[in-house]
Amino acid sequence: MAPHSPGATAVAADRAGVTHRRPRGLAARAELSDRLRSLFPLDSGSPIRPGKVLLALVALAVGTLVSLVRQGGIGALDTMWAEDGHIFLEQSVRMSVLDAFTTTYAGYLHVVPRTIAALTALLPVRDAAASFAVLSALLLAATAVFVYVASGATLRHRPVRLVLAASFVVLPIGQGEVLNNVAANLHFPLMAASLWALLWNPRRRVFGAVAALVLALAVLSDPTMILLAPVAVLRGVLLRGVRGWGPGGVLLAGAVIQMIPRVTGHTDRAFAPLALSPLKIPIYFAHNVLAGGLFGDRLPGRSVTSPRAALFMLLALMVLGLLVALAWKRRRAPSSWLALIMVGQSVLFYAGPVLLAGAATPRYALAPALMLLSAAAVVVDAAADDGGDLLAGTSRQAGLRQYSFVLLLLLAMASGFRMDNARGAGPRFSQELSTGRARCAVALPGSDSASVTVRVSPPGWSASLPCQAVLTR
Repeated sequence: MAPHSPGATAVAADRAGVTHRRPRGLAARAELSDRLRSLFPLDSGSPIRPGKVLLALVALAVGTLVSLVRQGGIGALDTMWAEDGHIFLEQSVRMSVLDAFTTTYAGYLHVVPRTIAALTALLPVRDAAASFAVLSALLLAATAVFVYVASGATLRHRPVRLVLAASFVVLPIGQGEVLNNVAANLHFPLMAASLWALLWNPRRRVFGAVAALVLALAVLSDPTMILLAPVAVLRGVLLRGVRGWGPGGVLLAGAVIQMIPRVTGHTDRAFAPLALSPLKIPIYFAHNVLAGGLFGDRLPGRSVTSPRAALFMLLALMVLGLLVALAWKRRRAPSSWLALIMVGQSVLFYAGPVLLAGAATPRYALAPALMLLSAAAVVVDAAADDGGDLLAGTSRQAGLRQYSFVLLLLLAMASGFRMDNARGAGPRFSQELSTGRARCAVALPGSDSASVTVRVSPPGWSASLPCQAVLTR
């Protein structure tokens, strides 16, 4: 039996000339339910052929390479960033796997970077920097491929899907904090991908399992994922059963696990609620999320109060106004409702962490910006349906909407493809390790517990590694 699609029964009745009279209230509720259910369209998918698998592997390889190439200066393969060295590498060589995975940092568990560190610990220490960079870049590329596949039932125009997926790898936001191929920061793009995981309604169970895995990795690496609860509950109410409530169950289970350290007092995170005035949130959102998402870091600059920032915030608001106008034109369409939900999630994912931390650090803008771009992609994709596709020659105006959006994001990606940051200045991990080996060669004979400090980026960060591991691996 074919699966039920929203409005299918009513359409069949209309074609048969049958009229069903229902009370106005019941009819309105049924129409609302159908419209909301269409936010989670069933993705029947096409057969998995070898050619598609090959394309996915090529996309993974290209995405990984692009992520690695973006890092300027010394490069990604011979440098380590902050927590990747000081927390995750250091603890992976000093602790058992179980102890490392159950140890919190900044108040919560970090399953994704712990997994990368555990795999890296199987290699010689000399390969640690390259391993962290490659595995992080690979996971980031896999996230982009997932978004491309998961958005297929919602975004029907391939150029829009491609540029949205590419933005997960190339979006030039927060490059001063190195959000590109660093394990410690991978949960930010995973948050935005998790929104698509909740919206994806694949027929094949294996794809449902993949979506659940994305949700699990994200929530077990950052507890703020619970902010996706409204979408998870909406999905459960509308789709019901395991298909409806399963993803929400994964989200809830992960959030409960993340709460255990805080409830038991095993946390080192101190919050500073309202240290930043809530009245400043809209300005930071307009600069870091809206202008940053559309134009990148470089064009608006990092100062919120500069004239250049004001110009690009104004331009971003103009683009937002055009998107709102397109959505209003189709205000009864599910695409406009979905875009509104995505914008709401973007605001939640920015305002929540910023208010709790008391600081509008650039990294907090990445997931909200990707959610905002997802909303823009939904609006543009739906607007292109009004007149067809430019490539098909059916409507120049509709095609221009689609390709203007694509061009805007491509320009933003190009403007900030490579940016200078502290990681590019080093130090080189290989040189630091070589110096550490020399020190260990002197210290080890007199002590089985000797350690050496290996500096990583930025200045002031380091990893304390056992000499036994440094010399023998």
